[in-house]
Amino acid sequence: MQKSILASCFTAAMFLGHLHIAAQILVSNQIHIDQFGYLPESYKIAAIGKAQWGYNAPQNYIPGPTLQVRRNTDHLVVMSGPVIPWNSGQTHDQSGDKIWHFDFSAFNTPGDYYLFDPQQGVASYTFTIANNVYAPVLRHAVRMLYYQRCGTNKPSTYAGADWADGLCFMGPQQDTDCRLYSNPIASTSRDLHGGWFDAGDYNKYVNFARPAVTDFLLAYLYQPNLWTDDYQIPESGNGIPDLLDEIKWELDWLLRMQLPDGAVLSVVGGGTASPPSSESAPRYYGPPSTAASFSAACMFALGSKVYAQAGQASYATTLQNAAIQAYSWAEAHPGITFYNTGVLAAGEQQLDDYGVFIAQLCAAIFLFDITSEDAYKTFVQTHYTESHLLQWGWVSMFDGADNDALLHYAGLPGVPASTSANIRNAYRNSMLSADDHWPAITMQTDPYMAFLSDNNYTWGSNQTKSREAHNYLNLVNYNLETSNAQAYTEAAAGYLHYLHGLNPNGLCFLTRIESAGADFSCTEMYHSWFGDNTQWDDNPPPGYLVGGPNPQYNWDACCQNQTCGNYNSYCNLTTLTPPLGQPIQKAYKNFNTSWPQNSWEITEPALGYQSAYIKLLAAFVADPNITSAKEIGEQKTAPIVFPNPAFEQVTIEFTSANPAALPIGLFDAVGRRCLSVTQKASNDNSWVFDLSGLPPGVYFLCWADQHGQLHSTTIQKPKP
Repeated sequence: MQKSILASCFTAAMFLGHLHIAAQILVSNQIHIDQFGYLPESYKIAAIGKAQWGYNAPQNYIPGPTLQVRRNTDHLVVMSGPVIPWNSGQTHDQSGDKIWHFDFSAFNTPGDYYLFDPQQGVASYTFTIANNVYAPVLRHAVRMLYYQRCGTNKPSTYAGADWADGLCFMGPQQDTDCRLYSNPIASTSRDLHGGWFDAGDYNKYVNFARPAVTDFLLAYLYQPNLWTDDYQIPESGNGIPDLLDEIKWELDWLLRMQLPDGAVLSVVGGGTASPPSSESAPRYYGPPSTAASFSAACMFALGSKVYAQAGQASYATTLQNAAIQAYSWAEAHPGITFYNTGVLAAGEQQLDDYGVFIAQLCAAIFLFDITSEDAYKTFVQTHYTESHLLQWGWVSMFDGADNDALLHYAGLPGVPASTSANIRNAYRNSMLSADDHWPAITMQTDPYMAFLSDNNYTWGSNQTKSREAHNYLNLVNYNLETSNAQAYTEAAAGYLHYLHGLNPNGLCFLTRIESAGADFSCTEMYHSWFGDNTQWDDNPPPGYLVGGPNPQYNWDACCQNQTCGNYNSYCNLTTLTPPLGQPIQKAYKNFNTSWPQNSWEITEPALGYQSAYIKLLAAFVADPNITSAKEIGEQKTAPIVFPNPAFEQVTIEFTSANPAALPIGLFDAVGRRCLSVTQKASNDNSWVFDLSGLPPGVYFLCWADQHGQLHSTTIQKPKP
């Protein structure tokens, strides 16, 4: 869609006199790029794939010897270079592709571009080079948490007209009157409203929340100046970064899950209707458990540190006290379990023995950090060598939050130097020497530059990609290996580019994020609200990270012998190839069908997927409070658009005097020009558009910067 909109912008901008439109060219997603773009000084390598097997084998484009970088506004060639076959032209097993690389890292001028094959007349999607290229993506990714909020209405002001919904799960015997699953009488009623839906269902799990909340809190701790207060959620403008407002929504629910004696309930579940506000079924909770209490203690303790640093002293104290109580109860009540499978909610939330241990270890680490009490330190010192990192001598991409806690502990005052060295050396040595870490990068084992070994492509592989990227960033963030910091950062960026479209599917694994620059993103995901045959079937909100390729996917067992009853028609190999019968990296399908096709194994989102991605993405987003001269020049043309959504009129205001920055027009979703500038506002930097005569919908506001380059942003006109 972005291309047709920008093409309309080009046509509308002809009056500027310096823009020229080239002949129509063929765009191929066989030229794989980060569809959003690249930081100016980063590595920029495109991968051109020709499938030898897999669902896209009929594609027949093979690149010529040279590719060009062309400027999007006037199609000027700004760079050209050779196309190099990967591994001497061998086929890559995980993708089934032959791959060629085009390295255009040397080009770093900000702007909008595309790659072009002059011999074949084929182009890539457009992309942007800019210091703030990922900032709009981060905004959408964080706003996913708002759509996942439980126990609130979502008006169009914040959710957008397409995804507005009323109050959910606040009816009789729902979250404000939640009953114990095994004894749902009035005396067991508890107010357990709030929190986030864990994934594509409406359940809320304490144990599953720990890695996600840890990620979000550490993302803030690593870059506190990055997070702003303008993400268009109800709390925006309250003086607190919106990421912390979202985390508080979850922490407040966790506080409600805590009983007076410190124990923490395990899970809340029930309901599947779409939209959430239409669900009237009762909700139930599971009893407290040792695991849930240690998990909550970990989140409360780290939360206390973060909110204290953010100036929220009272809330930090509340969280610290809750952490101490939860830890004390769990320590005094070992072995208290609750297995919810077949009883309440969906996924099994009860942790195994190691899971309970590592939750306690993480809680003790962060409690020691905020209290300096020896009891917590003693537990860590006694047991840290029982962690996977120290036991295996290998950094697991499935233990991301746990390893983050250990690295955090290694840097705390008062930790013995030998302990710190043991943790840091184990991490560094594994990352630099294990075959599935740095050696795989240096050997260019994956031509799509985001290596995972075959056995690590499982349910939620996109999360695993993000966590492996974190592993490289940790070498830099924790000063474990400073001599090659740039290379490790670029290795992490490779996984980000993979998620943004540099993969054999040519797909950006975020939902409907065209407004931030993606040309081919996910239109469907498994989600109770946005699922198959709902009005949101192919229009979920932007910014959800889906699960990703999963070669272990299979339909329900009933399909094997046609015992699915009325659903036997869903057991059709032709509709499920892909993801069946594909190379590992192509074991993906853009679908959201429930049982018996079980699309949740491929496309379901989850808090843990989103948090791992957000923490990765944030590492490549510029601090808005620190700008170089180049960034300041770019920001002159980034307008403020308000109000948005808007019913009657919308104002576009440039933040600095810049006469060469001009709004051009407003276009609808199919690229038709709806409005030109209709009124000059009271100063030289603002223009007003009258929307009163337009039907509700999504529109694209286009403008040209001082270089004649075209840009666009979305405006929503809600239904009355």
